Amino acid sequence: MARRLRSLAAAVGAPNGQRAVTGFNHLTNCVTMPTTSSNRSLPAGISRIDQETSRTHGYFVRVGYRKTTKGWRPKASAFFGDAGHGGKGSALRAAEKWLKQNKNGTRAKAKAR
Repeated sequence: MARRLRSLAAAVGAPNGQRAVTGFNHLTNCVTMPTTSSNRSLPAGISRIDQETSRTHGYFVRVGYRKTTKGWRPKASAFFGDAGHGGKGSALRAAEKWLKQNKNGTRAKAKAR
């Protein structure tokens, strides 16, 4: 079982042996993928980004989706970096404030710092 999960993780491109799948359903012969937990700590529309390789840390906010020829795209989005806002907490508060102001999907610029 563990060997099969490792080979499946390698097949879907999991880097350095990290597990990309959560299990294998023997009844349907399918890989089960992780799901978003219902006890989310962040509001819908806000995602945390911690990318060490590019030294990017902050919150990315998307609101108001629309259909385009290439698929669904957000009408408005903004990034709130930790360094520019004085830490994680301040960046999250700024992201939540921007999300609240732009709930209807109209484009507004994030406050540049």
